Amino acid sequence: MTTARDRPTMVFHAPYAIDPNPTSASRLRPLRMRDAFGELGYDVIEVTGRPGERRAALRALRQHLRAGGRVDFLYSESSTMPNALGTSVRQGFPLLLEPALWRLCRAHGVPYGVFYRDVYWRFETSMAGASWWWSALLQVLYRFDLLVYRLARPHFFLPSEHMAPVVPVPPRSSFTALPPGSEVRDSPTPRGLSLFYVGGIGGDYDLRVFVRAVGRLAGLPLTMCVPPAHWERARQEYEPLLGDATAVVYARSDRLDVHYEAASVAVLYLQPTEYRRFAVPVKLFEYLGRGRPVIASEGTLAGDIVRDSGAGWVLPYDEEALAALLERLRDAPEEVAERAAVARRVREDHTWRARAAEVARVLAGEGALEDQGVNER
Repeated sequence: MTTARDRPTMVFHAPYAIDPNPTSASRLRPLRMRDAFGELGYDVIEVTGRPGERRAALRALRQHLRAGGRVDFLYSESSTMPNALGTSVRQGFPLLLEPALWRLCRAHGVPYGVFYRDVYWRFETSMAGASWWWSALLQVLYRFDLLVYRLARPHFFLPSEHMAPVVPVPPRSSFTALPPGSEVRDSPTPRGLSLFYVGGIGGDYDLRVFVRAVGRLAGLPLTMCVPPAHWERARQEYEPLLGDATAVVYARSDRLDVHYEAASVAVLYLQPTEYRRFAVPVKLFEYLGRGRPVIASEGTLAGDIVRDSGAGWVLPYDEEALAALLERLRDAPEEVAERAAVARRVREDHTWRARAAEVARVLAGEGALEDQGVNER
């Protein structure tokens, strides 16, 4: 008979509350990862939420461990903000809360790993628009987090191996690539060519070349699902470029079905930048999970993944090249269908469940899933 103490158990940490209906990719990932550990068969102990909630969870975890309770490993999802600012400062400024959690794990021999989400703060263009004092404060707090990690020495999970030279991880730290995952969701695919883009627009999400190329082909359907605030900032620049069959909409992540059902091809045709060479958009794997082939640009990691998998088309960031591809695909529905079949085939290797299983193998050891009776499939 298996008791609660014997069941495979992991701790899921995030310095913020898990949003059940996230509106951004950065908050979608922790929700999916937490749920994936549960699907694998783990009892999930959460240390998430506001500072007071995390402190209470930390106390409960300490009591659990002191009483001999089982914890196989801890997995942490960092924030795009420093840990101390994962929630509003009105809810507290818990500078030492996360360090206390790492110390607890170390004291009880619990393996722990941190998904280090982003390093956009190291790029001046990403910090543009912020006041000097706010940028300076963020830089100090980001570096404080890195100092804590240097002392705690967790295993790092990074969005890609290409990110390792850019992330100032502590010397001798180990790391594993852990890209975003996807949900496998089947939906009818229209025959022919119709395009879908979901994500930000403007700034680091420069879509002007893409929009101009689409606008050159009369009647080519394109739906762009972008946050309202982004569109209001970009409207004046982008509206004159839109094609006659382009629609700009907004929908939460749980309301995207109708847009995917209307599209045969998804788009991640973004301007190559230093950041895009190692950044892996969550949307790439969402597209694959939906069985949609992807148009991506050369010089980006997303483009490398699409090319290696064969689940789409990769071409130079050039309006003429893109317009030529779109014109060809409009007259070749069989090519679109072939690439869609590849997308449906490779997506099984990129589910959130597969990502959670990888974390368990790395932190709890090879064969941990089988030895602990956890159901990987």
